[in-house]
Amino acid sequence: MADKSKPQDKQILIIDDDESICLYLKALMDREGFKSEFCNSGEEGVAFVNKQNVDLILLDWMMPVLSGFEVLKLLQSDEHRNIPVIVITARVTDDSTADMIRQEINVVDFVPKPIKHEYLVSRVHQILNTVPPEQKTSTFK
Repeated sequence: MADKSKPQDKQILIIDDDESICLYLKALMDREGFKSEFCNSGEEGVAFVNKQNVDLILLDWMMPVLSGFEVLKLLQSDEHRNIPVIVITARVTDDSTADMIRQEINVVDFVPKPIKHEYLVSRVHQILNTVPPEQKTSTFK
């Protein structure tokens, strides 16, 4: 098994038009030790990714101007296609639609709102192969 990385070595970008969701997710990711930033629009998110190295994106599906789907398509260029994306949405979605979203090149998971933070945190650590904070403090098995 490959060695696990430290969360503080990973940059997470949150893209959501609801600032309260951005602040919640940023606090959640910061608590886990990740570096995190947020953008309140798809346009800002794409611009950020074009300037900064990002290890994972938490992307709201329903946003004005540039939707989550449009952001995904813009991020599927050669240089960004390997950035894992977790799609987050409040929209009620049937299984076939959720499966269709999961089929996009860089989508690694689909998380409905309200967000189950334990699941989201677990998935982020799993995808980025990082050690959760509570596991770093104990040396006993």
